[in-house]
Formats: sequence, C-alpha cells, structure tokens
Amino acid sequence: MGGFNIRQKQADVLVRVINLNNPLAPGKDPGDLYKVLVLDRFTKDIVAPLLRLNDLRRNGVTLHLMLEAERQPIPDVPAVYLVQPSTANAERIIADAAAGLYEAMHLNFTSSIPSRTLESIAAGTVRAGAAHRIAKLYDQYVAFIALEPSLFSLGQPNCYVELNDPSAKDTQIEEVETQLQKYRASVDDINKHSAAGAREGVYVDPDELIRRNTHNLMAAVSSLPELQEQKRTLDKHTNLATSLLAAIKARGLDGWHNGCEDVLCGKSDLGGVLKLVHDVLGMKLNRIVLSANEPSPAGGVGGSHEALAGLAGNQPTGQAALFDWADKTLGQGLSHVTKSVKTLLSGARQPPLVGAVEALAEGRAGSPEFESYAVFDPKAPPGRAGLDRAKGPFKECIVFMIGAGSYAERESLMTWAARSGAPAAGVPGAIGGVGGVGGGSGPGGRHLIYGATDILQGQELLAQLAELGRRCGVGPGGVELAPQQAPAN
Repeated sequence: MGGFNIRQKQADVLVRVINLNNPLAPGKDPGDLYKVLVLDRFTKDIVAPLLRLNDLRRNGVTLHLMLEAERQPIPDVPAVYLVQPSTANAERIIADAAAGLYEAMHLNFTSSIPSRTLESIAAGTVRAGAAHRIAKLYDQYVAFIALEPSLFSLGQPNCYVELNDPSAKDTQIEEVETQLQKYRASVDDINKHSAAGAREGVYVDPDELIRRNTHNLMAAVSSLPELQEQKRTLDKHTNLATSLLAAIKARGLDGWHNGCEDVLCGKSDLGGVLKLVHDVLGMKLNRIVLSANEPSPAGGVGGSHEALAGLAGNQPTGQAALFDWADKTLGQGLSHVTKSVKTLLSGARQPPLVGAVEALAEGRAGSPEFESYAVFDPKAPPGRAGLDRAKGPFKECIVFMIGAGSYAERESLMTWAARSGAPAAGVPGAIGGVGGVGGGSGPGGRHLIYGATDILQGQELLAQLAELGRRCGVGPGGVELAPQQAPAN
C-alpha cells in the first residue's frame, strides 16, 4: 500500500468503463468511438471529483445524462451505464432497452448485482424483444466516493441515525451492514484492473496518423476558452495573494509571528520583546488621545471627554509608569509564562481515535485500546483468526469509521501518520488525462487511508443527533435530514 492512491485507482477504472471495458492501447485515440454516459445520482457523485467535462470528451463521451431523467432516443451510438444495482434502476434499464434509446447498452454496476435483479433485467428485455441491445454487463466494485488520494466515503447519508435508531428493525440494520461489506472488495479489484493495460502490447496504425493529428489540433483549439478562464482565475488569486502579502509586510505581522515563536521556544531576546511591548502600548495610548479629541456622538456618556483629556494631558507620566510596570512584569515573568505555554501545548490531548490507531499500529499489548479491539486475520489458521495477533509495528493502516467521519478527524490522523516513521499517502500530484487526479508518499510517516460511511460537517452531525434524540423520545421535534440513496437490492 506504500504507493496506493485510491483516487487514481478509481479514476483508472472509470476511464476503462467509459472505453467499454477495453484496455486503452497506447497508439489508439480513446475518442474515436463516440458514446453516451448514463449515471444515477450516486454515480454522479463518484465521477464528479475524478473526471472533468474535458476528460469525458477526450474519451469519446458526447453526452452524460441522468438515468432518472426523461431522455430522447439516440439510436446510432452506444450507451455506457454506470449505476447502482437497485430494483428501480433495473426497471429503467429495461424501459430504455424496450424503447430502443441506444444502439447498444454496456451495463456497469457499482457493486455486485444480486441474482434476482439480474434475472429481472434478463426477463424484462426478453419480453420486450430487446435482449440484443444489452451488449455487456459488469460488476465494477466502485461504490465509494474517492475525495482525495487517501480519503474516501461510501456516500451513505444518515447512516449514524439508522445504525443507532432504537426503533430500527433488524432487517434495516442488516441492510446497512450489507452495504458496508460491499466496499471491502473494491480496492483489490481496482488495483487488479488498473494494471491490465500495462501488460498489453503497443499498437501502431499508420493510416490513422493524419486523422489523429487533426483530432489533437481540434482538441487544442476547443480547450482554448477553458485555458483563458483558468488564466483569469489564476490572476485573481495572484492579485489577492499579492495584496495580502503587502498588508502583512505593512503591519509587520511576520515580525510579530517570529517574535511569538522565539518566546515559545525560549530563544527570545528580552530587550526585543520589551521594545515590541513599548511600541504597542505607545500606539494604544495615542489612539486613546485621538479618540478623546473627536466629538462625542449624541447621547454619549457624559464626562468621558474630560477623563480622556486628563489622561492625554498626563500621557508622558502615565506612559512612563506603564512602561516601568511592563519592564518589571516581563522581566520577572517572561520565562514563567513561556514555561506555562510550553506545558499547555505539550500536554494537549490527542483525539481518542488517534490514540486507538496508534496503539494498534504500534502493537502495544496490554493497553486498553489494543485489548478492546477485535482482530480478524485472514492468514490465521481456522478458528484462531480472532485469537492470535500479528506483531507490530505496522507501517500501513486503513481507518474506516462506521456511522460518520469528519475532515478534522482525518487531519488529526494524517498529522499523526506524518510524524510516526513512514510515508503518508495523500500528497497531491497529477496523472495525465484524468483531470489532475494524483497522490503519492511523503518522505516520512505511515501510509494511512481514511474512509467513512459519510463525511459530515458539524451541523450535519448535530442534525442527526437531534433526529436520533427525537426518535428516542428526548429533545424537540424532528429535523430535516439528507435524502436517502436508493438501496441496492
């Protein structure tokens, strides 16, 4: 798993799906055969982070349509379907075949299609006399959303509520568990198929040379407006960064930051710190004097001008006394404050999940985290999979959260992985032709991939907790939750 990039692997599979599940020959243009891509709501979320519109066009996709929408017949082109293996989707596929919307239908399902659903598609197309329109059918095992090279989600909204609902039936919980099991085979299957093209020979067709060059020229011309838009966006960000840098330099924020870092590290110069404090106090007093000379708004507090004027008249004496106090206070307490801040920072607690993953990865026998987690080793002899534990430490980890995950939780894990001794996956990179998808390994830390049934923001988790409380008879009325995905039968 050292160089494993889950986002790139899934993008490779999607490109292969679009090209009718044929390995892309090095000398062949993928855009030679034009086709229609049909998605459902869930697979649209899968494709969106990985392939841009230009990537689809480069691979011959002229239209991408939603399965649930009404579509016009395009009988002269093949259609590539990438959908969930649900009963509703199977009925739409049968209707499309019966209506003759496309010349050929290449069916790809995000997970293993149940035999009952497969039989219903076969029976329905035979009854409609349209079985010849089904060209191919594949299980692709891509039922997850690859958000980053080391981050993925199953895209199952409200899973936390469904798993903890006291009124949920056993069949509902079993359905959620079944969906969780389906993603386990995805990584191995993607890894196996992504290397299929590397074993193919090199194909060269001289007759297509001129046509291919013309196609490349037209593609370059068509991408010119997008490049111009990207340049305008880049100019905006450059101007914004330049303005921020000028403001930072004008206010001397970089000097303040370096001074604070020196104080925390015990490398500070007392004279320099006192000079900064003197400048700040002098600036604050000057502001008080200026505000005292401004006219009071209507209805202001009476006598404030006189008090401020008195302070302004005695500014040199008051300022000197204040500076003397600062000298004594900082001179006596600077080292004490520094030690207190260091103690506070070093004593910060790490999240419970990080502690559990660290104990498991290090193999700390006897620790509560290590002993409280079950171990299932497929390499162990029958009957001892949950008894014998493999000896750590482990350099590779896949952390999956059932119920809900968060970016903050993932970032804390990645920070731990980066400082713990082996490369951590997730350094952005690029792969050609797949919309800038990429990833890699850093110079230090563990390899870690983080996944969850769904990635939630704080507001979304609070909404699910409120709904769960309502179902338990605690708290206010119900709240609106995210719409449920249609379950795959």
